[in-house]
Order: sequence, then C-alpha cells, then structure tokens
Amino acid sequence: MKKIYIACLSLFLTLSTFAQVTDVATGLNSPNCLAVKGDYLYIAELNGNKISKIDLTISNPTPITVITGVNAPRGLVFNGDELYISENSENKISKINVTDVTPTKTDLITGITNPGRMVLHGNALYIAEDPNAPPVNNKKIYKVDVSQPTPTLSTFVTGVRTAKDLWITGNYMYIAVYQGNKISKVDITAATPVLTDEITGMPAPIGLALDGNDLYISHYTAAGGGGNKISKIDITVMPQTTATTVIPSISNPADILLVGSDMYIAQLSLNKISKFSLNALSVSASVFEELSVFPNPSLQYLQISGLTRTENYKIYNTLGVEVAKGNLVPNHKITISQLKSGLYFLEIANNNTFKFVKK
Repeated sequence: MKKIYIACLSLFLTLSTFAQVTDVATGLNSPNCLAVKGDYLYIAELNGNKISKIDLTISNPTPITVITGVNAPRGLVFNGDELYISENSENKISKINVTDVTPTKTDLITGITNPGRMVLHGNALYIAEDPNAPPVNNKKIYKVDVSQPTPTLSTFVTGVRTAKDLWITGNYMYIAVYQGNKISKVDITAATPVLTDEITGMPAPIGLALDGNDLYISHYTAAGGGGNKISKIDITVMPQTTATTVIPSISNPADILLVGSDMYIAQLSLNKISKFSLNALSVSASVFEELSVFPNPSLQYLQISGLTRTENYKIYNTLGVEVAKGNLVPNHKITISQLKSGLYFLEIANNNTFKFVKK
C-alpha cells in the first residue's frame, strides 16, 4: 500500500497568517510584475500598458506613473538605475533610466518571441518565453549578455511548459513551470543545461521569491481551483514531496516580491498590491499533524488516516478545475469512482494540496 505523507499546519496558524494580508495600493490596472529600487516598488500594469511606482516608506501610497506606452509589460528587472521591461506583445525588451525626470524607453533586445519574466545574473539576462495562447509546450528560456554594445540573443534551455518566473541562487535557476504544475531547476554553469524537477504537483505556479532556503511560490488559476494561494518549499531538502501552505486563499497573486520581512503581492484581478508579514509564520508554527492518503493509485475511493476532525475537501484536475468537493469525516472514505482516469489534486481544509492517481 502506497502512502503520501503531508505536513498540515493547524487551523489556528492558517487563520493567523491569512489575517496578516493587508492592502498597500489600489486602483491599478492588472498589476502583473514587481521590482524594487530603494524605497520604491515598481509595478508593471499589464492592461494599463504602463509602469507605476509606490513609495514603501509611507502608508497608503498613491501610485505614480513612471512611463506609459509599454505594451503588455510582463517582466521587470533592475540593472543599476536601468529598468528592463519585457514588452510581451511587441516581442522586445526595452529599458528606461529611472533617475531621469521623464524616462524615455529605448530598445535593448528585439526579435524575442513573447518575452515574460526575467532574471539578471551578473551580465547575463535570462528571459522566459511567455506565449499569449497555445501551444505552451517546448517553450524557451533565452540568455543575453547585456554588457555587449549590441546584445545577441541565444537559447539557454528549451522544453519548458511555459516558464512564468525565474529565480537564481548559487549555480541554480529555479523555474515556475506554469502548465507543467511544477518547479524545475537547471544548473546555469553547465555546458549543456538540463532541466530537472524540484517539486511536482504544484498547481499553476506563477511567482517566485527566495528568503534564505525558503522558496516562496504564488499559484494563480483564472478559474480558481487548486491555485490562488502562496506556498513555500525548502530548497535544501531533497527529494521535495510536499509544499507548506503560507496563505491558503488569495485572489490571483500574479507576482510576489520580498522586501525585508514583508512580502508584496500583485493581485492582478483585484487591481491592487497587498502585503504579508513573514513574521506571522512564527505564530504557532510548531503545531503539525501527519496525514496519510491511501490507496494511491486508486479505482474506487481514497481514505485518510491521521485526521482528527471533520474538514472540507476539494479535488481538482490538472487544469485546476474543481471536479469534486465535500466534507471529510475521520475514518470515512472519499468516493472517486465517478472520476475519469488520470492525475488529480486533493486539497484539505483549503490548506495543503497533494496528488493522487485515479485508475
């Protein structure tokens, strides 16, 4: 009998952490990506076709327009005072100097297909290919040396099922593989880079942020489902089997950014930036329960051991669509005979999600 073990935070911790999410700035137009420079948080407004900023040192800051006329900005990254902007619908990377009174954009790289999120490592700029429509398989991550007078684009790695965000620490790049429902990684020093899975069964990962050994992940599904939450993994733990839920329910967290102990969250559909204090995670964090789910794979039912009280549950397919829900009573079974054969995600008490296979 195969069992999957999962660490489940107490309900008290869940409520405590969720209560710490507060609004920072509202009235934006589809905030999609974040970058920080000094006291200012820079915001890519996807449908507003502009870059704005807010002053993090004041309460209730009013967004200030930095530049307009950037087409579908999906990525931001700083190189000194220069802000690189990926213009997804224009197939290029542009740049501005944020110290200019009236910044004017110039082209950095053109002829790049649907550029999305970016990460800068030394002089190497890595750019994720982020298509607007299918097909989503076999997409690329590009690389360019921005120190060159005329930067030349090259392919760093292929075979990615839509990389939504990139993060580099040490020799490794971590990749939020949105359509693949996983976090992958690749050694950036390798002569022939090869993608490997860091953790699978992660519904719709879209944003990454690192704090020490903890990699925070925002999950975003337009239809709800097992996404629309924030989780984390310890990148020093191998193999990765489960993620810890940090914020169990938050609307469309398109990007996350850490500034000190504060996590800033771009909530795209709500047109706002919110904030969460990582200090809240220390509250009652030592209260855990171990659950096991069996049989897996299964034809007729799932059973949960270690459950001490009635909790709600939801089941999602690999597209993030809810296919079943109900109340889970200790020592009772979840009927899955009505489901089609394939991979599914079971979420208990809006807290932690893990996968099972329906025969």
